[in-house]
Amino acid sequence: MNKNNYTYLILIFFAFFISCKDNKISHAYFTGQIANPKEKSIHLLKNNHEIYNTTLNNNNNFFIKIDSVKEGLFTFKHGNEIQYIYLEPKDSLVMRLNTWDFDESLIFSGKGAVKNNYLMHLFLENEKQEKLFYKYYHLNEEDFKHKTDSLLQIKLLSFKQFKENNIKISKKFEELIFLAIYYPIYTQMEKFADKKQKNGQKLSTSFYAYRSNIKINQKDFTDFYAYRNYVKNYFINKANKISIKENKKSNSLILLNQINNELEKSDFKDDLLQSATLSCILDENCNFNEKQKAIDTFYNSCKNRKKIKEIKHINNSMQYIQSGDKLPKLMLLDYNGKSFIINNNSFDKNTVIYFWPKERSRILYMLKRLKYLENKYPDINFIGIDSQLDNYNWKSYLKSNHLNIKNQFKLNSENAEKWFCNELPRAILVDKKGFIKNDFSYLAQSDFENLLKKLSKF
Repeated sequence: MNKNNYTYLILIFFAFFISCKDNKISHAYFTGQIANPKEKSIHLLKNNHEIYNTTLNNNNNFFIKIDSVKEGLFTFKHGNEIQYIYLEPKDSLVMRLNTWDFDESLIFSGKGAVKNNYLMHLFLENEKQEKLFYKYYHLNEEDFKHKTDSLLQIKLLSFKQFKENNIKISKKFEELIFLAIYYPIYTQMEKFADKKQKNGQKLSTSFYAYRSNIKINQKDFTDFYAYRNYVKNYFINKANKISIKENKKSNSLILLNQINNELEKSDFKDDLLQSATLSCILDENCNFNEKQKAIDTFYNSCKNRKKIKEIKHINNSMQYIQSGDKLPKLMLLDYNGKSFIINNNSFDKNTVIYFWPKERSRILYMLKRLKYLENKYPDINFIGIDSQLDNYNWKSYLKSNHLNIKNQFKLNSENAEKWFCNELPRAILVDKKGFIKNDFSYLAQSDFENLLKKLSKF
């Protein structure tokens, strides 16, 4: 037996021992081992807020004791991955995980393992079934409903067998399992209905009967993937239905108002409010007044100060320069540290001026996006501006990623703080005459290529 396996067995024994020791305890333990760790820490969150974090030891084991634990859903995070655990007082949950196959390798032992392994089983099954549904969207209403009913029956039978073969589960855990079983299916029904109505097809009123089983506000489970995915698609479907009925080109403001009116205060509501507000800001079909209504609604409804600050920054930068304006003078430093000025007389071809984001994961995605766009639109010049890396790291990054140093600059102008933005790294489209041809946009948004196609016509 190797040392790691021996250590893992010790953890299981310890979990069993502490679960049997005291019937009056109100705390719980979460311990385990991570093979091929991505970092030296593991983080435990409740309602999207970190409550514990700990460092892996030399054998990649961790130990967390949660005092006065309240029964419910928790999230643990390691590297860029997250997953769920369910804890009750007296639980002593032991986890084993290999990051090379994160979800599929995740197994639990110790007190509380049975319910967590079943929850993980449902998560993996839901992932598989989500891929299946891509083949079902072309079906008619009756055949699609037959598919969803069949899948629900299989899941419910599995849960019935689980309850018969295991210890009694709490009412709260059963509520969570209800979400994990029903809501992924209901999400697919919302998506199906949305696709049909966009194609001008009508569904029977009975199709939406499942909504009577839905609780839009789930105070205890706002972090749970099944709930969050359903609510997002529910609001999108409703907003699209209204915009089609009222013959409106955009559903962004409608979506924002639906979220604001139906959801109770929560971090999840703030997430959705910010997302819908950004959609309206970036939507070319939203006029200036609609965008301002969206921003005002967001300010009045969102409780998260950080998100409010981000939207204020975006709103300010959006208002400082707009479509139709001439590009203001921009002071930059080139690769060799020499001053370089860009203004409305600097262009002999259509150009995109973009800003690099802060987070590494977003930088890597934007790099791929940039290279794709540069290859597809060779007649457009792409100029990148960085505002955060020190000079050495900036140059190293340009070289290692084979970026054209003639088109990469560092920001050397406090004035630009008024209109560039890192939260959503702004991209400004400028025609050959130096006129700005878009409002607030960024490279990674889904319809950015439509803007490039319009720019190519100038």
